Amino acid sequence: MALAVCGTLAAAQSPDASPNDVILNVTALDAKGQPVTDLTSQDFEIFDEGKLQRIASFQAAATQPNNSQPTTLLLLDFLNSGLANRDYEANVVARTLEPLEQGDSIYLYLLTIRGDLYPVHALPGPNQTVERNRLGPPWTRRIQPILNSALQDVFGLRPMDDKDGGIRTAATFQALSVLGDQLTEIRGPKTFIWVTGGVPNVLAYPYGCRDVLFTSTSGSYVAGKCGNDHCILPQEKCVDYAPFSRRFTAELNRSETVFDSVEAIFESISPAGHGTARDTLEQLAGLTGGRMYVGGDAGKAIARSLEDVRARYRLAYTASPNGKYHKLRVVSTRKGVRIEAPRGYWADEPQ
Repeated sequence: MALAVCGTLAAAQSPDASPNDVILNVTALDAKGQPVTDLTSQDFEIFDEGKLQRIASFQAAATQPNNSQPTTLLLLDFLNSGLANRDYEANVVARTLEPLEQGDSIYLYLLTIRGDLYPVHALPGPNQTVERNRLGPPWTRRIQPILNSALQDVFGLRPMDDKDGGIRTAATFQALSVLGDQLTEIRGPKTFIWVTGGVPNVLAYPYGCRDVLFTSTSGSYVAGKCGNDHCILPQEKCVDYAPFSRRFTAELNRSETVFDSVEAIFESISPAGHGTARDTLEQLAGLTGGRMYVGGDAGKAIARSLEDVRARYRLAYTASPNGKYHKLRVVSTRKGVRIEAPRGYWADEPQ
């Protein structure tokens, strides 16, 4: 079964939650797409496989501590984007960020054509606090020269040999994992925006394959496993990155992070279907209650993330970890309110 519309089982962080609680980061909008910020737990209903669930814990963005500012992380992916797309997306990001009044909680990285992460404005380290610039203008006012300098450094690197899609895909997922780990150190609601052409989540290896191992702050784990029912080749010659998707999004859910994907493809419509690059973008957004933007509209994604985070709610309910896929529906009992949330989850054992 495809994971494109899944949530995921994640251990809760609130004191009154149990290890088997399903964590849902959801956004509430009105009929015009504007944030709704005054909902209570009584305004939500959660249906798991059609059965109404009792909400075990509830938190709204407005209840966050005063020093906990919404965080937006942008990853401009040059490894999986064409040259024309790179320049266009960089210019869109610069134009969107430059006029912002507050830029302290916005962070920007590039995934280079060599497969490395290049920090334009880096996340704070594990033992650092988020610095608040209260005197001078935000760093985003200088984004154009900063980004121009970064692009010169990036394009000066020797390109990765992208003939092997497996190398490129593994490097991409490893970069996402590294940034996801760093986001866990920051309190409060967060949005991770990936601007990319995307990578497939099922890869064919005519000469055979091995399981792909990743290392995160919680230790090493299998991110891609050989064998997939949808592969056109024998299963021992295909690697399936479903383990990565499920673990990565579980960690994002635990850290109050919604994942938005921006498909930066303009030359043609990218293919859809199980295992494709578009399927990957749909999976990662759907697993966290995020959005997928088609056509490379990074400016819209940034603007909406900064606005919608005010209407972010965190719900939890208790479920049994039976290893099965559960269809999920979250609605509001208040008339005219639309809820954006994961549409299902895999009831895995807690990590």
